Parts: sequence; C-alpha cells; structure tokens
Amino acid sequence: MIIGITKEIKGDEERVAILPSGVKDFVSHGHKVLVQEDAGLASGFTNQDYIAAGAQIVSSMIDVYKEADLMFKVKEVIREEYHYIREGQIFFGYYQTQDRPELTKVLLDKKAIVYSYERVENQKGEFPLLAPMSVIAGKVSAILGAYHLFNTNGGEGILIGGYPGIEPAKVAILGAGNSGLGALQYLVGLGAEVTLLDRNIHKLKNVMDTYPGVKTLLFSEDSLRKVLSEVDMLINSIRLKSGPPLLTRDMLRLMKPNSLIVNADGMPYGAIETARETTHDDPSYTVDGIKHISINNYPSAVTKTSTMALANSTTPYVLEVANKGWVQASRDNLALKNGLSLARGHLTLSHTAKLHGLDYTPVEEVLNIFSLD
Repeated sequence: MIIGITKEIKGDEERVAILPSGVKDFVSHGHKVLVQEDAGLASGFTNQDYIAAGAQIVSSMIDVYKEADLMFKVKEVIREEYHYIREGQIFFGYYQTQDRPELTKVLLDKKAIVYSYERVENQKGEFPLLAPMSVIAGKVSAILGAYHLFNTNGGEGILIGGYPGIEPAKVAILGAGNSGLGALQYLVGLGAEVTLLDRNIHKLKNVMDTYPGVKTLLFSEDSLRKVLSEVDMLINSIRLKSGPPLLTRDMLRLMKPNSLIVNADGMPYGAIETARETTHDDPSYTVDGIKHISINNYPSAVTKTSTMALANSTTPYVLEVANKGWVQASRDNLALKNGLSLARGHLTLSHTAKLHGLDYTPVEEVLNIFSLD
C-alpha cells in the first residue's frame, strides 16, 4: 500500500502524522511511504531524516494525494483538499464529523474511508488516540494559565506557586479525565493550591491517593459556585456535547475581578457558556471582567512532543490497516471498528447522521457489504 503524509495546512497546526521510525515500520512491511517536502520541519524532522528511514520525498501535496492509497494525517481534510480526494482512499485523522456537516457530506460523496482518531475506542472503553493529546492539552493549559496570571499579560500579577509567607494561587479544575489530570500534575508541581471537581467518586479517590494535598469536591452547581468565589483560575477539562452549560454567564459575577478561566476543552460553548475558540496568536478575551482562554489546539504549542506522542499511538493502528486492508483490520480490531466513521458512501455514526439529516448504516453492515475489498 502507498502511504501519504502531507504538510498540515489547517491554521495553528504544525504537527506531522509520522515519525522517521514509523516510516521504517511501514517500509519493513513492504509499503511505500510518500512524505511531502518539509512536512516534518516544524516538529524537528528533516527531509533527510525521512529519506534515511526509507520514505520518498514528494514536492507537493497534490502529488501525495494522486498516488497515496492511505492518507495518514493529523487534522481533518479541509476545503482546499476536497478536490484531491479519490474514491476508496483511506484517511486517518481527527474528524469530529458531528461538528462538520460540509466535510461529512463531501467525504460521503467522494466515497472515502475515514477513521476518526477521537472515536478509536478499545475494549476497556479507553480512547488511545485521543488520550495523549488530552493529557498534553491539560498540561499546556496549566502552563498558559500560570503565564496569564502575570500582570504583564493582563492578569492579577500572581505567581502561581506563591512565595514564603505568601499564599499560592488558588486553582479549580473541572473534570478528572485525561486533560484534567494532565493539568493537575503540572499545577501541583508548580505549587498551586488545587481543588478538583468531578461527578465520579472513584476518580476523586484516586486523585486523593495520588495527590494528598489536593482538595476534591463532588461536582454540583453548589460546589462549583463555592469554588468560583475563591479561585484565581479555573481550568475546564470537560467536553460537554449537549445539554446546558455547567458554568453559565451569570456565575461569572461570583468570581474575583480579572480572574481567569482556561477552557482546556478548547471548543466553543459546551461546559462554559462564555467560551469561544481562540488561537495561540490571540489567546484571550474578557467577558464581564473575567479573562478567558479557549485555544482550539493546545498541543500545537509543543509540536515536537505532541507529534511524537500522537505518532507513537497512531502508527500501529494505521499499519494494521495497511497490512490487512480496512475491512479485515476493522473486523480484527474493535478499536479500529469503533473508529471507522465513513466508508465508501456510508456513514456509520448514528448521532452524526441524525444531526445532519443523513442516512446511517451500522458499521457491521458496512463491513459485510465490502467484505471482498
């Protein structure tokens, strides 16, 4: 199979999908790897690194699309790439089809095969291709939050770890998932006074056992209102896909003037009513006297680390599809089966289909239809 890696062109995205070591894995299994010129430079990998690993460097994105059977990407295909998609071409990346009706329809019309990283779920209920980026997003959000407490960045002028005789910053984290725990690890290391809120008592117990100095609260509107009045910074790590927000605009009045909300989720609205997407170039805005940061791609701030963490996780799954073909690989590996979002004109995600008014085909039915592919 011919594997294609292009330079990511979506704004704020500098990662690359494959490492030179990953190229060696594919080549050793008899596959051809095409890497667009300079695709890995921002992550610290040169064209020569890829050539030495066995890849062929291709000058343009178009040439990669023309030859590749499988497009190994980080982010979803964007509008500039629509024209180059071929029928039956396989794609890996973060697609989040529920939020992208135009892209979903294009991929259906093009009869592409798409694996969404965020939907790859194993037998334990874990999301192995989402987790590493969530952890990194949490850690980056903690660092950015600490930095934006500086008065030179419009903050309260607080050193997050305090000083002898001076209290550290008070920080609350919403959610004890991968992102929340990533933020917690760094905040504890920086010396902040941290309170973590979650609805899962077992997760809170694990936090107490691991970080004895961290306060834990069972999440409720009352407990949230209580901590809002006390904190210098709140980090939200909860991705809320439906329902009313957890932190509403009227709750901002409970917070100290010029305190900070960091939305590690990075998505608009969701758990934070006043959240809207921002970028690393223009990270913050203020609502009712409360500063907000809600960057849509925190891992892109640490491109080399993020690239290595993501590629180490994704490469084995992509290699399995290259070795077996998409049908057999999806039959053999539940995580891949769960990640198969679109296949040759069929949408396998019932929620996305309902949201966009599209037809839905169960994934097992799709695999039966194309069992000879």
